[in-house]
Amino acid sequence: MEGKITNQNQSVSGTDDAGAGGIGSTFVPMARDASVVPVEPVPGLPIDSMAAAGVGVHTQSTDGSNADGSTDGKNGTETDDTTGNKGGTTADSFHDGTGRQNKHDSPRVLADNTGISEAKIVSDKTSASSQPDTGSDESKAHDVPFSGRVRVVRGQIVEIAYENQTNLPKFFDILTSPDNPDIRLEVYAYEPGNQLACLSLTKTGLLRRDMPIVSTGSPLTIPVGPEILGRVFNLFGNPVDNKGKIIPTKLIPIYAEKGAGTKGVTTTELLETGIKQIDFFTPFIKGGKFGFVGGAGVGKTVLQTELLRNITFKMEGLAIFAGIGERIREGHELMKSLEESKVISRVALLFGQMNENAAVRFRISAAAATIAESFRDLDRKDVLFFADNVYRLVQAGAEVSAVLGSIPSELGYQATLATEIANFENRLITTDLAAITSCQTVYVPADELSDVGVAAILSQLDGQIILSRVIASRGYYPPIDPLVSSSSTLDRKIVGERHYDIATKALEVLHENQRLSRIVAIVGEAELSPHDQLIYQRARKLTNYMTQPFFTTEAQTGKKGIIVSRETTVNDVEKIITGKVDGVSADKFMYVGSLADAGLDPDGAKTVVVEE
Repeated sequence: MEGKITNQNQSVSGTDDAGAGGIGSTFVPMARDASVVPVEPVPGLPIDSMAAAGVGVHTQSTDGSNADGSTDGKNGTETDDTTGNKGGTTADSFHDGTGRQNKHDSPRVLADNTGISEAKIVSDKTSASSQPDTGSDESKAHDVPFSGRVRVVRGQIVEIAYENQTNLPKFFDILTSPDNPDIRLEVYAYEPGNQLACLSLTKTGLLRRDMPIVSTGSPLTIPVGPEILGRVFNLFGNPVDNKGKIIPTKLIPIYAEKGAGTKGVTTTELLETGIKQIDFFTPFIKGGKFGFVGGAGVGKTVLQTELLRNITFKMEGLAIFAGIGERIREGHELMKSLEESKVISRVALLFGQMNENAAVRFRISAAAATIAESFRDLDRKDVLFFADNVYRLVQAGAEVSAVLGSIPSELGYQATLATEIANFENRLITTDLAAITSCQTVYVPADELSDVGVAAILSQLDGQIILSRVIASRGYYPPIDPLVSSSSTLDRKIVGERHYDIATKALEVLHENQRLSRIVAIVGEAELSPHDQLIYQRARKLTNYMTQPFFTTEAQTGKKGIIVSRETTVNDVEKIITGKVDGVSADKFMYVGSLADAGLDPDGAKTVVVEE
């Protein structure tokens, strides 16, 4: 889609931001022929000083247009080619900081969420020269830090009024106040009349009308490095685990540099989880993306916590956990669980819980992805990335979109849903330096897998592990539905011929069991043919065998957790579906490790144990 705004002196064109994203297709106005002049920070002042607010850029049109967005060099009126109307607004919709559309009475220049934008619009209507003045007066002006005052607070949107300045902050830069350094405002959009719209990342109760505001000169940063391992942080990099302060050796912005391409590679190295049903039906590979998908209360967080404990315990890499919009209780329980299993020293946890405002929950994923990228690119370490819950990221984006007055898309979701998810997922890739293996939980509202928000997330994953409420109600844990779950990793070239063939036959048995279960529910098992009775009993044994006690739930179930290797699972499933254990009651297969551990192995073979 291409939009165009023209008059006799200048044209402004925009292109489709989302491309093939579909849902995120919106109109983006872009300034033409803008020259960007970088501004150096104030010498001798630290980057986090409020006074060091002089990092910015000065943008001025090279064709004689006004810096405030007017294009006739006189009175700022424009003609919309699409409607033929003159004067007033030039377009009905403009982007916000995440690509959303907003309807305003006058044009607004907004940020591009795909990276740190360099473009700035200077709202000085008296500056209409076609070339920047490099004289000493302008050089002195660039050394003056940005300053403004709070004009209006509308929910999480804070409008900052400022005098004519050339040293304006960049998009996504953090503003604060000399009166209260705890205040964090993120630059979101430039508006006519020397006004700046910001997202408040802290409580708006800290603000007051006419409060002085200055720029920090940088976007939101997060600490990285070995010293953050074993600690719990919030969005601002402040520890929240009552273990004292840390002195970070390095702070980096949470946004990916625009144009900083990363060479991705594909691996086929299997990553065993110790969970029978996952390793058998939906095996993980190093550098893949996998999701636990299900409604409320089916065990997504428990399954992810068990996976985090099992993999981190035996691998040499590191783990990053991003708590996006979930319960504080769950975060506390996870921290205690990792401490008890003695693996927290290799895990960094970041939380933007559901009690935080939408802007914080929306940005916590970017902060966690930044830490994962840092360990991958700078330290060259393999990273396990856990996110709970990615659907809360979608919800936070929808809330921010509503606060900004954006026009919603299908089913009330933001118009740039697909773009936002892609921007997050595309940072979690494997390179030739190291791998990021991602495991994410995805909440399904009303157990509706066709929900637009859920579908946008699932399209980014290599494997979808579907948790069934029906299976959970029968007491089978983990309640994974192998017939609905899918994974691109169940391939002959990845798992081998034998594993693939046995898994295919097992799925055939389970699929046939669906038809037989309906018949048994009506007329009883005795009415089945001898062959069908055999298939029905083997399917029951296979279903029961896939249950497994977890270390995470030992206190609740009273059963000690068990880890089973992939090779052992393949051997046991083969014995079940080939009839070697037909004489054993199906009830004896519930919540066992391997057949040998339960004394059910007809060959008396020893199990392949994963060392603890």
